[in-house]
Amino acid sequence: MDWFRATDSAPWHGREVFASLSYNGQMWVLGGMTGGGWTGNDVWHSPDGVTWTEATDSAGWCKREGHAAVVFDNKMWVLGGIGEDTAGRWQLCDDVWWSSDGVRWARATASAAWSARVGHSVLVLGGKMWLFGGADSFGFKGDVWSSIDGTDWTRECDSAGWYGRASNAAVMLGGRMSVMGGWDGQDHYFGDVWSSSDGKNWSLVTDSAPWGPRAGHSTAVHDSMMWVLAGANLTRRFNDVWCSTNGSDWTEATDSAQWAGRVFAQALSFDGKIWILGGATETSYPSDAWYSAGLGVDEEKPMSAMRARAVRLEPNPFRNRVALTCGVRRNSIVRAVIRDCSGTVVRELVSRAGKSGACRIDWDGRDRLGKSVPAGVYLVVISDGGVHVERKLVRLR
Repeated sequence: MDWFRATDSAPWHGREVFASLSYNGQMWVLGGMTGGGWTGNDVWHSPDGVTWTEATDSAGWCKREGHAAVVFDNKMWVLGGIGEDTAGRWQLCDDVWWSSDGVRWARATASAAWSARVGHSVLVLGGKMWLFGGADSFGFKGDVWSSIDGTDWTRECDSAGWYGRASNAAVMLGGRMSVMGGWDGQDHYFGDVWSSSDGKNWSLVTDSAPWGPRAGHSTAVHDSMMWVLAGANLTRRFNDVWCSTNGSDWTEATDSAQWAGRVFAQALSFDGKIWILGGATETSYPSDAWYSAGLGVDEEKPMSAMRARAVRLEPNPFRNRVALTCGVRRNSIVRAVIRDCSGTVVRELVSRAGKSGACRIDWDGRDRLGKSVPAGVYLVVISDGGVHVERKLVRLR
């Protein structure tokens, strides 16, 4: 997985614990701070990651860091964080703001029902904004709140099941919200993944994802997969990249991206690419912007007809386990989608090919919930980001 630098010196301050969004054909950078004492409430946007325009150097919301941002109801929203009031005092925030242009900001509420906090997450699902986690003046939170308008908030649960945490990551994929990693303020870092379709009932997907315990990592949804990038633990700042279709089965796209290891950067999917912006490395606060297509490291053509003929499912028919082998682009990400006879997706598996282009994916005959699928005929669709190949697979009793 190759990364390309759009710029190593954007005109905005190098920063961490800021927010970014993809909105109205632009990438946006909102607020944040550096270790030198600078904190901002500026707003920048770019159509390509190279050319940046400052929408405002002083948004309606106060200078802040550790806030959350989301696109909802065709507007950009900023929620909470820790900020500097007009008297220069620092305090946790529980306000909510929105804008349709990044210049003019309106306050939906000065004091939401949830406690003022920092390091929380916000997602959109089912016509609502969902806010969870973070740290307030009393500790680290595991509560979940929802709102249809940003003004009135409903507490969906006091404790979601996962330990209270901040600086975690969150994504929405396939109608489910997922919370990943984070820390509890006492040098304990999480490497778990939790998931919910309604915000009230949360299930543990894995208590030990292969990317390991970390906080301040970045996430994005790109190419129908969730991605985890960068982050840190007590001893290291990472520059690895991982992807998954379900939060349980993870593939390491690269263990060493071209950008330096960093924490509190921002990742997003924009213009058919996955991007990472800013953050804090071991030595600096870069104002850089990097992008990747997300699938492969060269311009080699997608799976050729000759290689497609080399796709094999062995054994077929099978009883307990089947191996899928194929030849694809070197170092590319390979996805296998398994559907039953009604067309319903029962499992998605992802793997990374080696330098030779050889790839193997094993399936244990279980669905997304870990239940054994019944005997019958299944369709396996294999893709390396280009053309796809279909194969029939039979499971015996």
